[in-house]
Formats: sequence, structure tokens, C-alpha cells
Amino acid sequence: MILPNRTLRFTFISVLYLAVSVALSGGLTLTASAQTPPTPAIPPDYGLTQTAQQAGLPTGDVSPVELAATAINMVLGFIGVILVILVIYAGFMWMTAAGEEEKIRKAKSLLGNAVVGLAIVLAAYAIAYFTVKSIAQSTGMTWQDTGSTDCGPIISCGPGAPPPICRNGVWDCGVGD
Repeated sequence: MILPNRTLRFTFISVLYLAVSVALSGGLTLTASAQTPPTPAIPPDYGLTQTAQQAGLPTGDVSPVELAATAINMVLGFIGVILVILVIYAGFMWMTAAGEEEKIRKAKSLLGNAVVGLAIVLAAYAIAYFTVKSIAQSTGMTWQDTGSTDCGPIISCGPGAPPPICRNGVWDCGVGD
């Protein structure tokens, strides 16, 4: 089949390559899926509870204080990551400025602003941590540090049980308190 136009020929060949690659990849996918064992039944919560427990997030009946603490930590963590990326970018700008004073000035300015931003985020985290911990303790909630514990991986206390508490280096499910 001779196509008169170069664009038409290119389009035809591209579509042909695409069709062949889709057919081949589909066949390989079916072959690979025939060799995998069947997966077990999906849990009713799609594994979200187990994932949240492993990530140190609150599960079950979550109090507003825990929810606020988690949201604040996530927002401050995200902003902190952005600021660290800005510090790295400013350093890269400075290193590649090749002696141009304008680029060096911009890089120094960005670096200074990013470092000040990091200091503000760290201070905000400390203030939020202190505030949330004080509110939780004054309202009678048990305060659990999910960020740094020496208890090891978080254990499960069973379905419907409250989350475990790290006490003296051991996870405690609160049974018999």
C-alpha cells in the first residue's frame, strides 16, 4: 500500500505501531495474570484501618483534638517539604550562578527566605504540639505520641478496641486499667 502524502504515511505507521504494541502488551498481561495466584478476599474497609495504624494515624472513633493534630501535622509537614526543596533549589541556583551577581543575590534571597520559613514551620509545629497535648491532657484524653516512640511497631488491640498506648517502652491496650 503506497500512501501519497508523507504526513498520511507517518500517521498510518504510528497507528499501526500503536495497535501492535497494545495487542502485544495485552497478551503479555494476560499471560502474567494467568500465573499469579488468586488474591484473598478484600477486607470490608479495604485495608484502610491497618494502613492507618501502621502510619500512626488515629483510627476508630477519632476525637476532634486528634483530628486537628493530624491535620496540623500533615499541613506543616507538607510546607516543610516544600521549604526544604526551596533550600535545595536556592543552593543549586547559587552554585550555577557562575559569578553573576544578580543570580547570586536572588539565590541568597531565596535561601534566606526558605530558612526563615523553615524556622517558622518548626516553631509552629512546637506550638501546635504543646497546645494539642495540653488540650488533650486537660480534657482527660490519653495522649499518645505517634511520631517517636521506643515501643517499636504499633500493635493492634483487636477489633473495636481503642488504639494502644506506649507506656515505658511497651504497647499497652488498656485492658485491666
